[in-house]
Amino acid sequence: MDGFLTAVVTFAVYGGIAGGLGWLALRARRRGTASAALGVFDEIYRPTAAETRIEIQIQAERSDPVITPDKL
Repeated sequence: MDGFLTAVVTFAVYGGIAGGLGWLALRARRRGTASAALGVFDEIYRPTAAETRIEIQIQAERSDPVITPDKL
């Protein structure tokens, strides 16, 4: 019986850790902070997603040229 209880507690702890990490990942993605934290994993496991994310960041940082009255 002690071995069974140990196995149940072990699986519960591992399940709690995995669930907590999943919840943390979802929260980070909703807040928009996932780019910095999970960008490394995207580059390793999903390189096309990482390239797309980088391109989106580059385009977001570009600003439209301001039209001044003397250039109309």
